[in-house]
Amino acid sequence: MELILVGKHINFAYNQTPILNDINVQFEQGKVHAIIGPSGSGKTTLLSVLSGISKYKEGSIEYKGEELSKLNQSKYRKETGIIFQNFNLITYLSAVQNIVVAMDIGSIKGNKLEKAKALLTQVGIKEEDWYRPAAKLSGGQQQRVAIARALATDSEIIFADEPTGNLDSKTGQEIIRLLCNLASEHNKCVICVTHDMRFRKKADIVYTLSDGTIDT
Repeated sequence: MELILVGKHINFAYNQTPILNDINVQFEQGKVHAIIGPSGSGKTTLLSVLSGISKYKEGSIEYKGEELSKLNQSKYRKETGIIFQNFNLITYLSAVQNIVVAMDIGSIKGNKLEKAKALLTQVGIKEEDWYRPAAKLSGGQQQRVAIARALATDSEIIFADEPTGNLDSKTGQEIIRLLCNLASEHNKCVICVTHDMRFRKKADIVYTLSDGTIDT
């Protein structure tokens, strides 16, 4: 078992309202992890805390054995990628351009155009769609581009917030398969928060969150 991210006794409150209570979780390289629970259970907040977007007040999070609060945050964000439910692509840019922009922000060296094309191929975007504006792509295609963008900075951890939430059943199944492949074939640590119970069957590790607490 190769742990890459470990959360211990995490507590988080918003305006003095407790959201997360004594959360203990651990995530492994090359595995798919599903965090499942109803709306309002704290799933997205937990993902936000683990990804470094929100700051936890109590407890600790260790990335590769180092305390997250003491790490260079830009380095951590470069080594992690986030996939959003609503894709968050720049809609007037093409699929290729969205990925190149992510690499520009991440200060990635080398031939960014060729790397973008390779990533789009990896996630199943056909060459004929590489230069179409993101707004002209289907929901499933946009989510695939979002996954490619998350991989563009050589992310070791992929955080996914309801990655199938805006997709039809068939396309959602394809995205689940793609995320599972990233873990099994490319040794990524995939962490999904989701309502989609299909993840329970496909994930290697499942956490169930209820009222801000992990059910054990």
